[in-house]
Amino acid sequence: MLSFEDFKNMALDNSLNDNEKVGFPDIYRKGTEENIFPDILKKLNIKPDNEKTKIIMDIGCGCSGPVKSLIEYARQNNFTLYLIDSKEMLDNLPNEPFIIKIAHEFPCDYDYESLYSKVDYIIVYSVLHHVVYHSNYLKFLDTCIALLKSGGGRLLIGDIPNASKKKRFLSSEAGRGFHMKWSSSQTYPNVCWNKLEPLCIDDSVVFSILQRYRSMGCESYLLEQLSGLPMNNTREDVLIVKQ
Repeated sequence: MLSFEDFKNMALDNSLNDNEKVGFPDIYRKGTEENIFPDILKKLNIKPDNEKTKIIMDIGCGCSGPVKSLIEYARQNNFTLYLIDSKEMLDNLPNEPFIIKIAHEFPCDYDYESLYSKVDYIIVYSVLHHVVYHSNYLKFLDTCIALLKSGGGRLLIGDIPNASKKKRFLSSEAGRGFHMKWSSSQTYPNVCWNKLEPLCIDDSVVFSILQRYRSMGCESYLLEQLSGLPMNNTREDVLIVKQ
């Protein structure tokens, strides 16, 4: 699993394109990447406000198409945009008056207290599995909740690779056919249902996140990744709304 340091090094590698710098070979996002940002907008229900400037925060933003679409959207609709990633990654993105870059691994080595309860929307996309593997994901998510504005602040934890969902897919007729075509194999995938999968996200982790933040007074929802999104058969999203 790629670490924060790995992504820093990839961000500096000019032989890589933007998708590769954020850990995705082109084959994984070709023909589908353009669907990511509209899906984020819809699930977060992001709406401009003509009377005041709203705040969007993208944690682990990377430098590929979705964050570039987010930057253009923020420019056109009067949002303040916080982008959080390594300096090496952020240097691949433009500097604009409405963008505030925080060049640190979230939530370390930076004082976010002045932003507590002030952020309208937080995006954490294709990030959580790296945090689970390398860091304390509960501290990460608890800090996100502290940043959200009360009365409707929204956090989208997007593109979560769920090992349990992958097993369900590969056990299906469609999943078996997909596997055989993808791997150029004539055999079905080997799916082990009662095997513990260390340091990965499965149903137990997803549902514990939903339960944790409901018990902290938020609403939480498990959302489907529809056809047209990269790797949608094995990924899903969690939306948390702060009351």
